[in-house]
Amino acid sequence: MPNFVEFDRQDSHSVPDEPMFTLQRRGLISLNLAAFKALGEPAAVALLYDPDEGAIALRKVSRTYQNGYPVRKQGQSRSYLVAATGFTSYHKIDTDVSRRYVGRDYGDQTWGFVIAEGVVLKTRPRPPKASVHDLRPGSRQGNG
Repeated sequence: MPNFVEFDRQDSHSVPDEPMFTLQRRGLISLNLAAFKALGEPAAVALLYDPDEGAIALRKVSRTYQNGYPVRKQGQSRSYLVAATGFTSYHKIDTDVSRRYVGRDYGDQTWGFVIAEGVVLKTRPRPPKASVHDLRPGSRQGNG
């Protein structure tokens, strides 16, 4: 009898059509393409917090806005990042593990999420980086 393992959708690399946010370890906020578009494709956002509701929101602002945080594209992927470490630290928001959230529309190009509704993301082990100790004798340039 085969020993089947059910596929966890979290392992999928597909991009959902609904706005999604991830509060990453150490306070980065990532947005999928749908969230970026829902916010009006901002160059910068203001970060908002409601401590009573435990909600974080992002609102599109101009790049020159005094309290604006730049939104930067993530390399070749279809996601965007906001460096919110100071924000999460100031508000004592737990960022020990990464959590994903379905976005909520708060109106006026303001989108966010309720912290308590996050789904903890699995950590993906990364292969160890090679070091000089991994080289076989004679494989270095200049040896012979």
